[in-house]
Amino acid sequence: MEGNAETALVTLEQTATSGLTLATDATDATDATDATEAFGGPAAYRRRMRFDDFHAGQRITGGPYRVSEGEVLAFARQYDPQWFHTAAAAAAHGPFEGLIASGWHTCAIAMRLAVDAVLWGSESYASPGISGIRWPHPVRPGDELAFVATVLEVRRSRSGLGVLRWRWQLFNQCGTEVLDLESTSLFRIQAPSAGFPAMA
Repeated sequence: MEGNAETALVTLEQTATSGLTLATDATDATDATDATEAFGGPAAYRRRMRFDDFHAGQRITGGPYRVSEGEVLAFARQYDPQWFHTAAAAAAHGPFEGLIASGWHTCAIAMRLAVDAVLWGSESYASPGISGIRWPHPVRPGDELAFVATVLEVRRSRSGLGVLRWRWQLFNQCGTEVLDLESTSLFRIQAPSAGFPAMA
Protein backbone atom coordinates (compact mmCIF):
# COMPACT_ATOMS: atom_id res chain seq x y z
CA MET A 1 0.00 0.00 0.00
CA GLU A 2 2.84 2.39 0.77
CA GLY A 3 4.17 1.97 -2.76
CA ASN A 4 0.80 3.02 -4.10
CA ALA A 5 0.81 6.10 -1.89
CA GLU A 6 4.28 7.11 -3.08
CA THR A 7 3.24 6.60 -6.70
CA ALA A 8 0.18 8.76 -6.15
CA LEU A 9 2.37 11.54 -4.76
CA VAL A 10 4.63 11.47 -7.81
CA THR A 11 1.96 11.19 -10.47
CA LEU A 12 -0.85 13.35 -9.09
CA GLU A 13 -1.46 16.51 -11.09
CA GLN A 14 -3.50 19.49 -10.04
CA THR A 15 -6.77 19.56 -11.98
CA ALA A 16 -9.48 22.17 -12.20
CA THR A 17 -12.89 21.06 -11.00
CA SER A 18 -16.31 22.26 -12.04
CA GLY A 19 -19.87 21.67 -10.89
CA LEU A 20 -21.74 18.63 -12.18
CA THR A 21 -25.07 19.23 -13.86
CA LEU A 22 -27.23 16.19 -14.42
CA ALA A 23 -29.74 15.99 -17.25
CA THR A 24 -32.98 16.63 -15.38
CA ASP A 25 -36.49 17.87 -15.93
CA ALA A 26 -38.18 20.59 -13.86
CA THR A 27 -39.13 18.16 -11.10
CA ASP A 28 -35.59 16.87 -10.84
CA ALA A 29 -34.27 20.43 -10.61
CA THR A 30 -36.35 20.92 -7.48
CA ASP A 31 -35.01 17.68 -6.06
CA ALA A 32 -31.45 18.83 -6.79
CA THR A 33 -32.08 21.99 -4.77
CA ASP A 34 -33.39 19.90 -1.90
CA ALA A 35 -30.27 17.73 -2.13
CA THR A 36 -28.00 20.76 -1.78
CA GLU A 37 -29.92 21.92 1.29
CA ALA A 38 -29.76 18.43 2.78
CA PHE A 39 -25.96 18.52 2.62
CA GLY A 40 -26.00 21.69 4.70
CA GLY A 41 -24.35 24.09 2.26
CA PRO A 42 -21.31 26.14 3.34
CA ALA A 43 -22.19 25.84 7.02
CA ALA A 44 -21.29 22.16 6.83
CA TYR A 45 -17.67 23.10 6.16
CA ARG A 46 -17.00 25.01 9.38
CA ARG A 47 -15.43 22.06 11.20
CA ARG A 48 -11.98 20.98 10.07
CA MET A 49 -10.05 17.85 10.94
CA ARG A 50 -6.30 17.41 10.66
CA PHE A 51 -4.32 14.24 10.13
CA ASP A 52 -3.16 14.27 13.76
CA ASP A 53 -6.82 14.13 14.87
CA PHE A 54 -7.21 10.55 13.58
CA HIS A 55 -6.48 7.37 15.53
CA ALA A 56 -7.14 3.68 14.98
CA GLY A 57 -10.57 2.62 16.20
CA GLN A 58 -12.01 6.12 15.88
CA ARG A 59 -15.64 6.31 14.72
CA ILE A 60 -16.94 9.31 12.76
CA THR A 61 -20.55 9.86 11.74
CA GLY A 62 -22.34 12.09 9.24
CA GLY A 63 -25.71 12.67 7.66
CA PRO A 64 -28.53 11.88 7.48
CA TYR A 65 -29.12 12.44 3.79
CA ARG A 66 -32.53 11.87 2.21
CA VAL A 67 -32.49 10.29 -1.25
CA SER A 68 -35.17 11.61 -3.62
CA GLU A 69 -36.64 9.77 -6.58
CA GLY A 70 -35.68 12.68 -8.82
CA GLU A 71 -31.98 12.37 -8.08
CA VAL A 72 -32.07 8.57 -8.38
CA LEU A 73 -33.49 8.96 -11.88
CA ALA A 74 -31.20 11.85 -12.83
CA PHE A 75 -28.00 10.10 -11.78
CA ALA A 76 -28.96 6.82 -13.42
CA ARG A 77 -30.05 8.42 -16.70
CA GLN A 78 -26.70 10.16 -16.90
CA TYR A 79 -24.33 7.44 -15.67
CA ASP A 80 -25.99 4.05 -15.09
CA PRO A 81 -29.07 3.81 -17.34
CA GLN A 82 -30.19 0.32 -16.45
CA TRP A 83 -33.95 -0.14 -16.35
CA PHE A 84 -34.19 -0.91 -12.63
CA HIS A 85 -32.62 2.51 -11.95
CA THR A 86 -34.52 4.53 -14.57
CA ALA A 87 -37.96 2.99 -15.19
CA ALA A 88 -40.13 3.11 -12.08
CA ALA A 89 -43.08 1.23 -13.60
CA ALA A 90 -40.94 -1.63 -14.88
CA ALA A 91 -38.87 -1.71 -11.69
CA ALA A 92 -42.05 -2.21 -9.66
CA HIS A 93 -42.36 -5.65 -11.27
CA GLY A 94 -38.64 -6.41 -11.15
CA PRO A 95 -36.54 -8.37 -8.67
CA PHE A 96 -36.26 -5.41 -6.27
CA GLU A 97 -39.99 -4.63 -6.40
CA GLY A 98 -39.32 -0.96 -6.99
CA LEU A 99 -36.86 1.63 -8.22
CA ILE A 100 -33.38 1.45 -6.70
CA ALA A 101 -30.41 3.81 -6.84
CA SER A 102 -27.26 2.98 -8.75
CA GLY A 103 -24.53 1.67 -6.49
CA TRP A 104 -22.27 4.39 -7.90
CA HIS A 105 -24.81 6.97 -6.81
CA THR A 106 -24.63 5.48 -3.32
CA CYS A 107 -20.83 5.80 -3.41
CA ALA A 108 -21.13 9.42 -4.52
CA ILE A 109 -23.42 10.21 -1.57
CA ALA A 110 -20.92 8.58 0.79
CA MET A 111 -18.12 10.65 -0.73
CA ARG A 112 -20.02 13.87 -0.15
CA LEU A 113 -20.89 12.95 3.43
CA ALA A 114 -17.23 12.07 4.07
CA VAL A 115 -16.16 15.48 2.77
CA ASP A 116 -18.74 17.28 4.87
CA ALA A 117 -17.89 15.33 8.03
CA VAL A 118 -14.13 15.02 7.71
CA LEU A 119 -12.21 15.99 4.60
CA TRP A 120 -13.14 19.60 3.85
CA GLY A 121 -10.37 21.90 5.05
CA SER A 122 -8.10 19.03 6.09
CA GLU A 123 -4.69 18.26 4.59
CA SER A 124 -6.28 15.49 2.49
CA TYR A 125 -5.60 15.94 -1.21
CA ALA A 126 -5.60 12.52 -2.92
CA SER A 127 -6.40 8.83 -2.69
CA PRO A 128 -4.68 5.85 -4.31
CA GLY A 129 -8.01 4.03 -4.37
CA ILE A 130 -10.61 1.99 -2.56
CA SER A 131 -11.12 -1.73 -2.09
CA GLY A 132 -13.84 -4.20 -1.38
CA ILE A 133 -16.95 -2.23 -2.36
CA ARG A 134 -20.13 -3.95 -1.23
CA TRP A 135 -23.77 -2.96 -1.66
CA PRO A 136 -25.46 -5.37 0.80
CA HIS A 137 -28.93 -3.88 0.25
CA PRO A 138 -30.36 -1.46 -2.30
CA VAL A 139 -30.99 2.23 -1.73
CA ARG A 140 -34.53 3.33 -2.54
CA PRO A 141 -36.14 6.73 -3.06
CA GLY A 142 -37.10 8.18 0.31
CA ASP A 143 -34.31 6.46 2.21
CA GLU A 144 -32.39 8.53 4.77
CA LEU A 145 -28.75 7.54 4.82
CA ALA A 146 -26.34 7.86 7.73
CA PHE A 147 -22.57 7.79 7.21
CA VAL A 148 -20.28 5.87 9.57
CA ALA A 149 -16.50 5.85 9.14
CA THR A 150 -14.19 3.68 11.22
CA VAL A 151 -10.46 4.42 11.20
CA LEU A 152 -8.48 1.23 10.59
CA GLU A 153 -4.91 2.52 10.32
CA VAL A 154 -3.04 5.81 10.65
CA ARG A 155 0.61 6.03 9.63
CA ARG A 156 3.23 8.23 8.01
CA SER A 157 5.01 7.18 4.84
CA ARG A 158 8.77 7.45 4.36
CA SER A 159 8.25 10.55 2.24
CA GLY A 160 6.23 12.29 4.95
CA LEU A 161 2.72 11.61 3.69
CA GLY A 162 -0.04 10.91 6.16
CA VAL A 163 -1.83 7.69 5.17
CA LEU A 164 -5.32 7.05 6.53
CA ARG A 165 -7.01 3.71 5.91
CA TRP A 166 -10.64 3.74 6.92
CA ARG A 167 -13.91 1.89 6.44
CA TRP A 168 -16.97 3.71 5.13
CA GLN A 169 -20.49 2.43 5.71
CA LEU A 170 -23.92 3.82 4.91
CA PHE A 171 -27.05 2.75 6.76
CA ASN A 172 -30.65 3.56 5.95
CA GLN A 173 -33.31 4.76 8.39
CA CYS A 174 -33.99 1.17 9.47
CA GLY A 175 -30.36 0.56 10.36
CA THR A 176 -29.83 -1.63 7.30
CA GLU A 177 -26.37 -1.43 5.76
CA VAL A 178 -26.44 -0.29 2.12
CA LEU A 179 -22.74 0.41 1.46
CA ASP A 180 -19.47 -0.95 2.82
CA LEU A 181 -16.04 -0.08 1.44
CA GLU A 182 -12.45 0.49 2.52
CA SER A 183 -10.72 3.68 1.41
CA THR A 184 -7.21 5.07 1.69
CA SER A 185 -6.72 8.84 1.91
CA LEU A 186 -3.43 10.71 1.61
CA PHE A 187 -2.67 13.77 3.71
CA ARG A 188 0.06 16.27 2.95
CA ILE A 189 1.54 16.95 6.37
CA GLN A 190 4.99 17.95 5.15
CA ALA A 191 6.04 21.30 3.70
CA PRO A 192 4.46 21.78 0.25
CA SER A 193 6.60 20.36 -2.54
CA ALA A 194 7.35 22.15 -5.79
CA GLY A 195 4.52 21.67 -8.22
CA PHE A 196 1.83 21.30 -5.59
CA PRO A 197 -0.40 24.20 -4.53
CA ALA A 198 -0.14 25.39 -0.94
CA MET A 199 -3.06 24.56 1.32
CA ALA A 200 -5.44 27.39 2.07
